[in-house]
Amino acid sequence: MEMPLQEVKGFINGVDVGKLEATIDAVNNNPDLAAFRFHIANEWINGTKTETAAQRIDGGPQVLIRTEPFKIRSDQPCVLMGADTAPCAAVSLMHALASCLSTSIVYAASLRGIEIKKMSIILEGDVDIQGVLGISEQIKPGLTNLDLDIRIDSNSPKQEIEEIVQYAQKHSMILDTLINQMNLDINLV
Repeated sequence: MEMPLQEVKGFINGVDVGKLEATIDAVNNNPDLAAFRFHIANEWINGTKTETAAQRIDGGPQVLIRTEPFKIRSDQPCVLMGADTAPCAAVSLMHALASCLSTSIVYAASLRGIEIKKMSIILEGDVDIQGVLGISEQIKPGLTNLDLDIRIDSNSPKQEIEEIVQYAQKHSMILDTLINQMNLDINLV
């Protein structure tokens, strides 16, 4: 389903709609601009602690390098032999999904001129750690289920909000990555 666009300029939901429309037009006119590559470097610290630095994005013809990298720490909860000093990887994955869906919803709403007063996404994920600990080869080590609730406060009709959420689900990079296969090359160097 294509989203009908209204003539909207300025900022809606904190999004510069003119800039978003210009980006869409530029990519439509030159699909080479759509190719992005994200780079991170993860370092093990100690125990279950790691730190990831995100400093570089190759976007279209540009290489964007931050002066100071974003730092993201990870740890395990105490019950899983960690020190509980940072979110675990499963929580970070759930955060990535929620933030990506939020952005997709906000972009779609902004392009349609729909103001969102408030939005929250609540996620809960299930895992059986027998798979993680190698106790059972019959139990997968990954999350087996995610429950996701989206709450949106807007003056727009519920049907329009539902259309935006459906559109966002189809166009969320992280959701697509989680539910569809991707190529993954793991190399020991």
